[in-house]
Amino acid sequence: MDSYTGPATVTASTTTYDVHAELRTYHTGAVRSWAGSLRFDNESDAWVMLTARQAVLALPDGSTGTVIFTGHSVGSTAVRVTGSGPAPY
Repeated sequence: MDSYTGPATVTASTTTYDVHAELRTYHTGAVRSWAGSLRFDNESDAWVMLTARQAVLALPDGSTGTVIFTGHSVGSTAVRVTGSGPAPY
């Protein structure tokens, strides 16, 4: 699968939030990478995760992947992420 859109959880340290994930795999020759955005319920939750820099993303089927937080726009509940390692979808 080259993309995933749907529910997920994201955990950093002992803090876990439910999010809506929009993720996509990119192919550049033999190199595969994945990235996208995670939408939180409110902006303050997004800011809490941004301070962690890195977290574990879990999909409903139990698969997991590591995400690195790469950006956020003030006033938005979405956070941009880049995957580290294999995509969980």
